[in-house]
Amino acid sequence: EFKSFCSTMGSEVQESSPLDSSLETVLPGVHDRLEATRNEVSEIKTTVKKGNDDVMEYILQHFQFFYQRMGMGLVQMGQAVMGQEEENSRPVVTTAAAPPPNTTTNNNQNEPPKVELLVEYGSLHAIYNQWYGLCEFRDSFPGGIAAIESKYGKKWRSNWEQRKKKKFSRCQRIIGAMERVLAQDSAYSSIESLLSEWNEKFVGVCRSKVSNFEVWLKEQGFMETQKARG
Repeated sequence: EFKSFCSTMGSEVQESSPLDSSLETVLPGVHDRLEATRNEVSEIKTTVKKGNDDVMEYILQHFQFFYQRMGMGLVQMGQAVMGQEEENSRPVVTTAAAPPPNTTTNNNQNEPPKVELLVEYGSLHAIYNQWYGLCEFRDSFPGGIAAIESKYGKKWRSNWEQRKKKKFSRCQRIIGAMERVLAQDSAYSSIESLLSEWNEKFVGVCRSKVSNFEVWLKEQGFMETQKARG
């Protein structure tokens, strides 16, 4: 084969200028090899391109999945924030009640604040709100009368005259009846529904009198008839 190659090369050189000879004529088989190499390179490029496309598709799919999960997480976080419970565990009952009584908070933390009951309660909501320090009574004392009573006991009202003490005991029993009925009677789904229904009796039948309403509660069986302490 080498001799044949040399003979071919010699013939081509003698007949014409080497510059005029084709690559295939001068170097037999080189053209085919170059074509084969070119085809292999083309196949490699196609394979690499397809591989790149597959990788990009994989990355895009996972990024899409990541952003979907992140979006769902943000939505859930927003729902959690919107559905977060209020700091005050008791419901806030809105009502156009009378202005709050004067309250004096002593600098000495051991001394109880001076809180006065309203002379008249325009609604049952006002009794409830003052008792728990809600709505118009929010700034009187944190937690209202219930918190003062829990912290100081009878000390904060020890100097009250008998008339005030009696009114306090009635309000205390009314609040107790509310909570007891709300816990035991399924007819009332919330304190708002109970207050709304009972307030009609308080304002109408009982003429917004605490003493009259206490009598009504006893008549309806919502309150015990034994004499309360106070």
